[in-house]
Amino acid sequence: MRAKEKYDSLVARGVRGAAAERAFGAMCQTLRKTAKGARRLASLVDAATTHASPRQLESEYRTLLDACKAELRRVFGQTTLPVYVGLAGDAWWEDEVQRVALRSSWRWRLFLEEDEDLEPTDRRPVPLRGTRLASTAHKSIAGRLERALHAWAARHWPDRVLHFAIAAGGSFADVAAHAVYMAVPDAPADVVVHVRSPVVAPEEADEDEEPTRPLTDFSDDVPPPLEATATDDDVDEKLVRGTALGHRRPYVVKTTGCSVVCRWAGSLASFAAGATSSTCDFCETPKEAQALAR
Repeated sequence: MRAKEKYDSLVARGVRGAAAERAFGAMCQTLRKTAKGARRLASLVDAATTHASPRQLESEYRTLLDACKAELRRVFGQTTLPVYVGLAGDAWWEDEVQRVALRSSWRWRLFLEEDEDLEPTDRRPVPLRGTRLASTAHKSIAGRLERALHAWAARHWPDRVLHFAIAAGGSFADVAAHAVYMAVPDAPADVVVHVRSPVVAPEEADEDEEPTRPLTDFSDDVPPPLEATATDDDVDEKLVRGTALGHRRPYVVKTTGCSVVCRWAGSLASFAAGATSSTCDFCETPKEAQALAR
């Protein structure tokens, strides 16, 4: 919090450029040490990049969380089928539902009754049908929603959730809008669908799952845009890495002063089409940023 207060103090005095950049980097390094801090950092970056106040972001998050819980509560009350909650780009979330259904790893935990005696690799995929729960332009809100709904559903319906673990609370897709969706097996009513899910909910609900802090505690001040001061030694590397399955995944790592941006895609074709994901980090000095990039 001291690092954040130092940065806020510089911003309040109108300080810009390298000094503010170093202070933001120090705050980033401090917050990244814990999962909760990383989620807080994502919210701060969101506010700076979208010109929104912390209170605006928090208000939107709580409104969407309440709406998502209401819809999930209705679905769990009307069907005995297992439910999956996922996160995808708003433009292609329906395609993501179909891709999720075809994952080979799912066949040992979601399968039709007549396939129970077969090896997981020989079982038929169980098709899914999905519904969009929420849409938002903010990465931090989308990630928080997915994580909170995972924990909330696992706590109340532990035998009927399809995710492996509670989401980390982050979203990295480079899209104009993010969608949080739910999906259930698209199977006839007389067909039994087996589900085996080892997910364990946290012992206690946290602030994301059950927000209690008053909205009046959040600032209405819109933070200034994030600045990045270029240097002569900035890194701009383009990489292609092979995976164990033979896929070739492209990466671009670029520094601008104290900032480090890493952008990647699942394939060369996806990268060429602009279907990428990215992260942005800030360090205290350009040399630290360059070392992180390399």
